[in-house]
Amino acid sequence: MLDRLGLGVGHQAASIVVNRAARANALGVVPFFSALGFARFASAGWVLTAIATALLLAVNIFHVLRTLRLPSKVGVGLDVVAIHRPIGGTLSIPVRRITEAASDLGSAHLTLEGGEHVSIPCDKAMDAELVAERVREAIEAVRTEAPPIAALLVREGRAVGDWLSSLRALLTDEGGGKYRVAVDRPALLATLEDPSASAEARVGAAVALRERLDDDGRAKLRVAIDTAADVPLRVALEAVAEGDEEELERALERLKGESSPSS
Repeated sequence: MLDRLGLGVGHQAASIVVNRAARANALGVVPFFSALGFARFASAGWVLTAIATALLLAVNIFHVLRTLRLPSKVGVGLDVVAIHRPIGGTLSIPVRRITEAASDLGSAHLTLEGGEHVSIPCDKAMDAELVAERVREAIEAVRTEAPPIAALLVREGRAVGDWLSSLRALLTDEGGGKYRVAVDRPALLATLEDPSASAEARVGAAVALRERLDDDGRAKLRVAIDTAADVPLRVALEAVAEGDEEELERALERLKGESSPSS
């Protein structure tokens, strides 16, 4: 049904809030129990009151910090599952590394290549199942292998300017030799759309296609942007779509260290 409505993982990345209630409850713990401790021991003298309240405050702060380490929301795209935490940053797991997704009453569970497991605690069972279902959809969508052309599009340590120039020459007579033989417009579009290709290869395909995009190609670039949960990849593709060279170069520097699906 989500796919028919244009809301499936193949149409746009999902952002699912998974621990709103837990955070709200945690942030109410400190003032409530600190006040309760003060009231409870106020008649026992200021020294005992101060000690007891300080201990309660320490315990409650520990509880809050532990709760804030829980995921606040989960982004599911065709590239990565991005687990956002208020404390601890974002954990990005390439979809192609995930072999299975399941849920129980309190968590979504991801099984990765090699048997590694990642659990995502959720406030509600329905949120856990929604996360697992969207991840299963993403796994199914990326089962095909990346086309061989992807290896020709990555930066491989080149300066940004040199890399971009070589990409723009791929669909012209200047891009001759083995690259001209191997690279054509359908292959570039296939790489752009393929979430199992590296982020650099997908951006490289977008750059190579930029001046030759028809309405269908622009629509495919828009889908690639909307289905990316990896922020550096999405920003880079958006910069290509808008023809913003400065933003593209900034995004590529972020992309270099943050968004390799093979990591």
